Amino acid sequence: MDSLSLGIGLTNKCNLNCPHCYSRGEEEQFISISDIMKLEQNLRINSINFGTGESFLHPQFEQIIKLLHSKGIKLSLTTNGYTVANMSDDLLQLFNDIDFSLDFPDEQKHNQFRQGNVTSDIRKGIDRCKKLGVECSFATALMNVNYNVIDKICALAQSLDINLRVNIYKPVHTNRFKLSYDQFWDGITMLLQCSKLISCSEPIVNAVLQNKTLDGGSPCGKKSLRIKPNGKVSTCVYLQNTNTTINELIKAQQNTSNKSFDFEHLHVIPEICRNCEYVTYCQGGCMARRFYLGDVNKEDEFCFMSKGNIPKLNVQWAEKKDLVHSDYLCTIIVQ
Repeated sequence: MDSLSLGIGLTNKCNLNCPHCYSRGEEEQFISISDIMKLEQNLRINSINFGTGESFLHPQFEQIIKLLHSKGIKLSLTTNGYTVANMSDDLLQLFNDIDFSLDFPDEQKHNQFRQGNVTSDIRKGIDRCKKLGVECSFATALMNVNYNVIDKICALAQSLDINLRVNIYKPVHTNRFKLSYDQFWDGITMLLQCSKLISCSEPIVNAVLQNKTLDGGSPCGKKSLRIKPNGKVSTCVYLQNTNTTINELIKAQQNTSNKSFDFEHLHVIPEICRNCEYVTYCQGGCMARRFYLGDVNKEDEFCFMSKGNIPKLNVQWAEKKDLVHSDYLCTIIVQ
């Protein structure tokens, strides 16, 4: 059985209510520590990232972190700043890396978008991480309201000597922030012009770069899985409707002949893509984006082959870093 990179949402409870959040408006939920222990005891887990809500709001957060760290599991955290602000230095040092969510380079605009004064927590959190030797990054959702300032976010990260991780916005609850084809490629081109690439698991970008990760396509459902606060299992943080339980996951992982629980059906390569010269790199693109298009058998909406125009990306590669998100989710990490 291969080792897994898990994303675990300890809770969807948050101190904010951001307009682009994939957990927005859901009933508050908290995963049980017994479910966490069940996962640790029955699966080969290489790393865990905690996200979805603000993890510190889980009443057993500290106990869970200490338990998993004692088992040698590499831990990371995505936060708006609140969880790090409330953690002790001793607990913070148990993390391999921390991602601070940032939507805009301008502090006032970021605070307005998130409807809270959060940039001070981010600044203080970065300072603490650097003093304690904990690697940290900005985590940015590339949207139609910030794709044209991604170079400024990158410059801010560089000025603080931290990384920048970029996810592509998915329209889980609203199309309001959805990128157009041109906005997507303008943002990606700008990002790679102003940085060095640490890792990329975004399938469509990998097609241009001819960078093959795993067996191509997205890592979701192959090497990485998401555990939701209600204890249900999903291939991707953006795919919300799932009835798969932790017990079913464990049973399937322990019995490789068990075909009743198989995520591979979600990685079907669209027929239109099967003879494409880039298919080994992207395998049809991001599964979640195709899902929100309404048909996973369609090609990715940002597919350049459908436009007949290959984007020109100038890429410099940075030295590899030991970051949890390097092989988890469709994401891009730059220096």
